[in-house]
Formats: sequence, structure tokens, C-alpha cells
Amino acid sequence: MDPEKNARTFGTGRKMPNLDITPEEAKGVVAFLKWMSSIDTNGFPYNFTTIYAEDD
Repeated sequence: MDPEKNARTFGTGRKMPNLDITPEEAKGVVAFLKWMSSIDTNGFPYNFTTIYAEDD
């Protein structure tokens, strides 16, 4: 909710934009992203490895 305080620049001077969204809108975005990540794609795309699998 406060990108000025929480953004990491990684030495490039870039920061997250302040989207001026309400707490309700932020909760909606989080709910949407959680919903999208839970969709079972039945193995599509083929040979796709998740970020977690790449760490092993």
C-alpha cells in the first residue's frame, strides 16, 4: 500500500509506482492473484518447471 516505504531499488533507482488504490482494491488484487495461481492447467505448458522446482 505504500511503495515509497517498501520498494526495493536494487541499485538502479527504479521504484514501484504508487497506484493510489484503496485497501479494498488491494485485497481484491491479492484475491485475484491467489485464485489465478490455484488454477490447475493439467500440465500445460509441457515441461514447464515451477520456480520452486528450479531451486532443487
